[in-house]
Amino acid sequence: MSLHNDNGFSKATLTEDELLAGRWDALCYKIQGSPYESLSVSALAKNTSIRNWSRPNKSIDDSAASYVQYSFEELCLLAGMDKRRVRTLLTIFEETLRFEDQVEEMGSMEAVNEMATQQRMRFVDQFGLHYDYPIALSNFDADSLALFSAEEVRTLVDLMDFIDRLADRAVLSGNLKKLQSIFAHGDEAGLSTFFPFRQGYRGFHLPEALSFCLNRLTSSQRSQIDAFYVSQRKRKLFSARKPCPPAFNERLIPEILLCLEYFGKKQERLIHRLDDAAYVCRELMFLEDPDRENLLQWCLHLALGLCNTKYRSADNDLAEIGLIQDPGLIRSVASLLNHSPRLSAGGLTTGST
Repeated sequence: MSLHNDNGFSKATLTEDELLAGRWDALCYKIQGSPYESLSVSALAKNTSIRNWSRPNKSIDDSAASYVQYSFEELCLLAGMDKRRVRTLLTIFEETLRFEDQVEEMGSMEAVNEMATQQRMRFVDQFGLHYDYPIALSNFDADSLALFSAEEVRTLVDLMDFIDRLADRAVLSGNLKKLQSIFAHGDEAGLSTFFPFRQGYRGFHLPEALSFCLNRLTSSQRSQIDAFYVSQRKRKLFSARKPCPPAFNERLIPEILLCLEYFGKKQERLIHRLDDAAYVCRELMFLEDPDRENLLQWCLHLALGLCNTKYRSADNDLAEIGLIQDPGLIRSVASLLNHSPRLSAGGLTTGST
């Protein structure tokens, strides 16, 4: 199986180091959380009949866990780890994880699947993530989203399972390889590239999710929406205003409503705090982009207004723009607005800070 874009996998286009890195990331993902993680590499080498292994330097614990915490590039930079030793380590891990050996030792296919599931849940728990976060609201390009949709990859855990299955059949490249490395090594910076994760905090956050709604627009759509926003903000100075772009009504506002629905269900008190403009402004400042923050605050105001009859009757922007949205989605968000939340602390996030 081969894809010919940045999201696929093809051995023909990869260098030797990239092939080795792909093998290493796949192995790290499987070793972490497995029964082999606490065993020494020397013992694994002996059990798999690989030539004797000696650790490269005395500062490294010889357990498998001590090595799989590193990316391939970091591994190669360790004192005493030349390419020959790296290949030996790869071979030891690959022989240890041969599928037939797993099934024979663990007794059943269900047990092997359970081990993979436990590793995925370990990653999710480590960062306080929600396993059901929609891939459609993540920060992937159109090609990646089309691939995931075709493969029925709907949630974060679906994606982890998809990459796990592909890694058994091919060397990954592009975004799939990046994701494999992120899940294997617990890379916070990488996680925040594709998901609304804020480094140094736990959980997924609404401001970052809203920002991704803008990222998923094409450059032409974004330019039209920026111009439309400026014309709306300056309506008191200029009588002529730009028409509402199709992408604003058909894509941006619906996706913002989907974010509100998801995050509102995960944190009851969250959606009620969005009534406080100062609070929203402070939270959006985490994006560190004033133009983006202002646009999103306005869009968020409009989206909430669609779900609140008091807003709708009093807001001139809503009346003049004439937004038309999915009634079912609006009712869902409106029900969250009308529900009295339990008292709890938290910001615009699905996890604890």
